[in-house]
Amino acid sequence: MSTHDISEMLSSHDIATVTIAECFNNLVDGSRPDLTLRRSMPFPNQEDIMKPQTSPVPLQPVSDRPSAGKLQAHLLLAETPIAQGEYGIILKANIEFSSSSPELARMKFPPLAVKVCRPRKYYKIPREAFYYEYLEPLHGSVIPRYYGLFQVTIPEGVAFKYWPIEKIRRPDPSCEIYNEDSDDEDHIAYPRVLTLLILERLGDPPSHRTKSDDLKGLKSQALDMLSELSHFHIRHGDIHSRNIVMAAPRLPDFPNLPSPCHQKVYDWRLIDFSLAYETDVGEDAMMDEAARCVDSVLDDVKMDIKMASRT
Repeated sequence: MSTHDISEMLSSHDIATVTIAECFNNLVDGSRPDLTLRRSMPFPNQEDIMKPQTSPVPLQPVSDRPSAGKLQAHLLLAETPIAQGEYGIILKANIEFSSSSPELARMKFPPLAVKVCRPRKYYKIPREAFYYEYLEPLHGSVIPRYYGLFQVTIPEGVAFKYWPIEKIRRPDPSCEIYNEDSDDEDHIAYPRVLTLLILERLGDPPSHRTKSDDLKGLKSQALDMLSELSHFHIRHGDIHSRNIVMAAPRLPDFPNLPSPCHQKVYDWRLIDFSLAYETDVGEDAMMDEAARCVDSVLDDVKMDIKMASRT
């Protein structure tokens, strides 16, 4: 690939702001104004990151990153999620070039998706973004390509249309602590912070719909990808079938890259680092645990195939 080609690629730090059109519900005047989110600095939760270490592990050096960009992207989000979990929902996203920075029309990037936080999980996604940035050498090989973390405070009295209906009456923007297990949801207060990640759009998790040839290599590839993480002293923390997904369809400008540690090209990707943490546990111990987790994933897939065959 030539230097000219590389300069045209959208980097993980090029986008400064993201605007989403008509994303509010229940405004008094019936209007649905645009909402602009600004790039935020991801941060680790130190109390979680350092467990169960006896001493901190220094961060490993990563490749040089570009300086923060100034591009503005106007996103069009799909109405229906393509996936959802405890902390957020995944939506297909397209850039509307006519309303974005003109430079974006000349840049290359893969099909995109956004992960939108759930209202009371705003603190999880910045932590996940920290690991996507820290694991930048694994973009496009072990984990999805990553294009930034963006946040904005939502005005009181309105609802972001992709959030589920909440029973909260009087949210307190200054509140930083709430009782997530409270039965009295009417009185839970939380900061109304909308947080989203922009990521490369990937495929589906393993299931009865997955081609048998793809499933054959799942175990060895999943173990190798977790081994790649161990070289960065990172434990994923949430290995389930929903967090191992097929890589995006191969595109000329965005091939599956060889991994930095094992120099392998994987058909799968690891996602969702909201429970990841740094660890000083040795690689052998980490891989013993990884093998148990991957075996559990395969058991889930076998059960899904068995249940599908009965219907």
